[in-house]
Amino acid sequence: MEDLQTPGSSKNKFEEGESSKTNEEWNEFAIDDEELLDTMWGDDERNGKGNSCRDFNAAVEFRKSDFELKVGDKFKNLRAFREALVEWNVREGYTMKYKKNERAKVIAMCKKGCSWKIRASPIQNESTFQIKSIKGVHVCGREYSNHHANARYLSKKYLDRFRDEPSSSIEGFVKTVRREIMVDISMRQAYRAKRLAREALQGDDIRQYNVIRDYAATLLIRNPGSHIVLQVTRLDENEVGIFERMYWSLSAMKNGFLAGCRRIIGLDDCFLKSPFGGQLLTAMGRDGNDNMFPIAMAVVEAERYDSWKWFLMELKIEVGAENGAPWTFISDRQKGLVSAIVVVNL
Repeated sequence: MEDLQTPGSSKNKFEEGESSKTNEEWNEFAIDDEELLDTMWGDDERNGKGNSCRDFNAAVEFRKSDFELKVGDKFKNLRAFREALVEWNVREGYTMKYKKNERAKVIAMCKKGCSWKIRASPIQNESTFQIKSIKGVHVCGREYSNHHANARYLSKKYLDRFRDEPSSSIEGFVKTVRREIMVDISMRQAYRAKRLAREALQGDDIRQYNVIRDYAATLLIRNPGSHIVLQVTRLDENEVGIFERMYWSLSAMKNGFLAGCRRIIGLDDCFLKSPFGGQLLTAMGRDGNDNMFPIAMAVVEAERYDSWKWFLMELKIEVGAENGAPWTFISDRQKGLVSAIVVVNL
């Protein structure tokens, strides 16, 4: 949104056709909120018998196939309003330009000269932004090369898809954008969108890795008796360490399994869909109702003999399998698992 510049003071053909009264409505002086709402609604509506101001929820509205911006809609801040305005224009196939783009007031109009205009400003003494008026209609055709759908917009809109399909092709992404929002983008634009999404995902994951120690400490405080192992790799003594593996078994999970479940443990693994990859190893039991009962989990670098052996040695201590009592293990004979079970002597 920041790359859109505020137009100059010269009037276009649409502005020249407006009456003096309309120009006065769109001047630089803000109209009082209460006075403006009085002009928008009648007494019944102001008393709650008609339309009412709604708090715009982007998480809900953006999931709809189409949504509308209405007079009175409230947004938590200026950025939320701008994002909703851009999303609506992209979906509808319109392009806009800003007559005013300030913290105290936003006025946008159709870039092609239609009569459509929207005005929003913050509610007095609040950061909440509200749509104060929408005038005119769009009569222009759909814009398939929409400049609002830039790389930053696309990276944020399709962030979940890039997370789930990190190896998806650029050509496939171009086709997806054309099919879903009917916007034509270039290969370069698609590449930049994917790069921005990857940077956002990696940055978020890095922040999560940085608080793993705090997470482990919180588990030990809130669930005393839990067993957590955090393994890192250090190139020298001065380094903080690079995350390698983590094993955790909550005390409540372990005690519940030993107290009320059969001596049967299912072993399985799955891929972690993140920029850094990895595998999730799990040990599951069955309770009296034949439901799955989690015992322990671990995040490791890859599925192999060494990681399975490390996981099973920790699990053996947790469930007391070292006392020689008979146990039954069920698995799909994952890579290295059978050899690890033999070595650990389960």
